Amino acid sequence: MTKLSSSLHSRKVGQPLTLALAVAVLLGYASETVIFNQRMLSGREPTRHLVQELRARNLPPGSRVMLVGEPWSNTFAVFAGLPTIRRFVYGDSMAAPVLEGWRPDVLDLWLRRRSYQLAPGELVLRYDSGKFITITPDDMRSGALRALPP
Repeated sequence: MTKLSSSLHSRKVGQPLTLALAVAVLLGYASETVIFNQRMLSGREPTRHLVQELRARNLPPGSRVMLVGEPWSNTFAVFAGLPTIRRFVYGDSMAAPVLEGWRPDVLDLWLRRRSYQLAPGELVLRYDSGKFITITPDDMRSGALRALPP
């Protein structure tokens, strides 16, 4: 009987601790996401230039824009910032282009498997000194992505 009572007692103590830890992790992630979204949309230069670039280009529905390098390869930019920017520019339209953030080395490996061929509607952009530069398949073949820092 003592084993059973000690098992029940440890379970009663362990459940609130596990719950408190899970709540702390979720609150930390949620607050970091909110803070990051506020920073992304509050006048940061890359974000402002991305919004201008997307508005200036006439991208067909279903396009895919692959943004390479910092700040777009940051995890919070990919999962929180880019969807926020997409909604800000295009609303909730299903036909709006897909925005993706890539690390240069990972994108280079992925595109190398495709012989650096881009499908119609795919575009690779790199942010540099206040403007976006289109990286062409020829640039990629010559090592433009490998030359960028990860």
